[in-house]
Amino acid sequence: MADHQPLHAVLPSCRELLNRFEQQGIKTLEDALMGSSPCGRFREHYAPGFELFHPQASVLLIGYTPGRSQADTAWRELTRTSESGPSLQRLIRCQKQAAFSGLWERLDALASHCGLLSHLALNSLSDSDAVSLTSRLLFPIFRAGKNYRIGNEYVKTPWLLERAGHHLRELTALTPMLRVALFLGDGQAALASARAHLERGDLPRHIDVYVLPHPSGANNGRISHFLKVSRSLADVRLRL
Repeated sequence: MADHQPLHAVLPSCRELLNRFEQQGIKTLEDALMGSSPCGRFREHYAPGFELFHPQASVLLIGYTPGRSQADTAWRELTRTSESGPSLQRLIRCQKQAAFSGLWERLDALASHCGLLSHLALNSLSDSDAVSLTSRLLFPIFRAGKNYRIGNEYVKTPWLLERAGHHLRELTALTPMLRVALFLGDGQAALASARAHLERGDLPRHIDVYVLPHPSGANNGRISHFLKVSRSLADVRLRL
């Protein structure tokens, strides 16, 4: 990771979210409700720090959506910061503590095994000057109170697909040096979700798209199988 402070920015569509929730006196994930899907099955909550991106990034690392543990960590970190401090610096601290927390070693092992780290000329995906962290669904989405993991219904649910698509279009438009998008996901549903965003034009055509297993501990079986078999870049690259 570079020694100097990496460049961060807040997505324009999210610039007022932190101030809005703080003005309402909200200090927890549960109270920070942003909205629900028309069908009522999905609820979106705000968590600080996930609205950040790196305008100079060449690689976009894309998860599912922040889970409850990550979101709670972000809120706890926010309460430790001074409200009089710059909002950007407070958000940076939240993201650093919460985004992909505890998963970097596994991510690097997966990316190294298929030659992706070498291809990107990176020692680690946590090289934050080169990699911008995000998720398909930017803020935590819960279904029946539980973390949402993308399933077969994702591409059939316009509310989910369009929220994710709008986010990816905004983000990629603001990162002119972006050349690679790396989706994390498990099985055919994750592949279908990434393919749907390609087909919709939510990612620019010049960007190379790759898919790796999600590094979550709940995915140990897929990770073990992935690492046991010889892999190449062609095995993890997604094409239309």
